[in-house]
Amino acid sequence: IAAMLVTWRSLLCRRPVIVLLSTSTLLSLANELPLIVYGAWLEATFGLSLSALGLASIVVGVAETSAELGTVALTDRWGKRRSVTLGLLGLAATSLLLPWLSGLGLAAALAGVALMVLTFEFAIVSILPLATEIAPEARASLLALNLTAFSLGRIIGAVVGGWLWTWQAPHITLHAVLGAGCALTGALLIGVGMREPSP
Repeated sequence: IAAMLVTWRSLLCRRPVIVLLSTSTLLSLANELPLIVYGAWLEATFGLSLSALGLASIVVGVAETSAELGTVALTDRWGKRRSVTLGLLGLAATSLLLPWLSGLGLAAALAGVALMVLTFEFAIVSILPLATEIAPEARASLLALNLTAFSLGRIIGAVVGGWLWTWQAPHITLHAVLGAGCALTGALLIGVGMREPSP
């Protein structure tokens, strides 16, 4: 345990590691804020049944799979840092579009949720290989720290998202705006605070 703590302390003194962990937290937070309540939002806005909500979950699953396949095809070509930045910018854009899309009907709202999930998954799958290259001598330790950062974002997003829902239900605008702000901050951090690791 002592050796692990020494390694973590060493990692946390490096600027690229701090940027990575901060970006991972913001990415997870940006996704969790609206998605923690998307089922309740769809039900309240469109009166969906449980079976229809199950169909919405299938749409989300298809988006996740598509993003992972897209990452395989595009991340190495575009570069890891650029891919993460594009994923974050896409997540911010689709988050801001979500309240407007809901006004166009259920199909548009589901498309918006699917696009949010797709851009989030693209960013999160792209950030993992970036994490393994920042500190090649301590990959396992950095991945553990990065997983902790993701979990921290999810916890904060779940708490804040749930609180916002009790305050502004059945609307999702504040969730979307705050999520977009987190994604844009993450894109700025990784865009200017980290260089692509040398091959």
